[in-house]
Amino acid sequence: MDFIHGVKGMEFKNVYLINCNEENIPHVNSIDNNLEEERRLFYVGITRAIDNVWLCICKNVKGKAKETSRFIKECNILGASDSELPFKEGDGVLHKSFGSGNVVSITSKDLEIKFEGGVVRKFDTDILYNNSLISKK
Repeated sequence: MDFIHGVKGMEFKNVYLINCNEENIPHVNSIDNNLEEERRLFYVGITRAIDNVWLCICKNVKGKAKETSRFIKECNILGASDSELPFKEGDGVLHKSFGSGNVVSITSKDLEIKFEGGVVRKFDTDILYNNSLISKK
């Protein structure tokens, strides 16, 4: 996060922070003994933006699943949580590819939808949310 430290006091029209994942922001070597400094640097990074800040999160790196940075979760940013879909069991939904259906079950990771004709499909909630694949009927 030295690059963030180097821009302290500067402002930019757009700021892009990439790899906002645990073990990167905060860095794995700083989690135990320097977490507050990492948190401060993250704050410096997101407050450098004049108009837009883009926070990029990788779901997988080299085949290994990665968690969203705790700092993004602490900011309570929309989309940072795995369970922010505005649906509950029984809700009618419209999937962009599969059409009309009803939510059968929902967890923090999966959403099951029963479509017309009785076909039940399970979807990753992150993919549904991030790609705007479903909406309420």
